[in-house]
Amino acid sequence: MIEYLIIIILIFLVTYFYLQKKRMEKRIKLSARIISGKTIEKLLPFFKDFKYDPHDMRFMGEPIDYIIFDGYSKKKLKQVVFLEVKSGKSKLTKEQSELKKIIKKKKVKWEEVKV
Repeated sequence: MIEYLIIIILIFLVTYFYLQKKRMEKRIKLSARIISGKTIEKLLPFFKDFKYDPHDMRFMGEPIDYIIFDGYSKKKLKQVVFLEVKSGKSKLTKEQSELKKIIKKKKVKWEEVKV
């Protein structure tokens, strides 16, 4: 009887540690994807075929990655671009999607505050 209990406990422990190992591997892969995505978003302005001047870009990180003042460094501002960098199968967050809708509807304004 005790032998069966020992076998059951051993099977349980082996299964438990196997599942823990799989969870850890999944977390490590996810972490690696996140780190590589964050690295790419920082290096993007320096890619050969990137169409904006890195000097015109301001990194925000949240809720979007960059605001680009296209032409600003050459004193010929053409447009303001909101840029989100995604890699792989990643998608916009709910907040980013809402921001995109607001920008597309042109619900953007300028304000000045004098103190």
